Amino acid sequence: MASEELEIFRDTAKKGAEIGLVTMSSIAEACGELRLSRDGNSVHGYMVGRDIENDRGAL
Repeated sequence: MASEELEIFRDTAKKGAEIGLVTMSSIAEACGELRLSRDGNSVHGYMVGRDIENDRGAL
């Protein structure tokens, strides 16, 4: 399941779709489950670059 979530994220990001905090949190968790630290760092960078982690309206 975690690998499927990561693949969906990659496809969605390539299409330029908006991805919110809840989805990004799930993707970061999937990276942890799969022990993909490099991908987890990329997800974090994606969130920081788009100011997603400060999106207080998402919760």
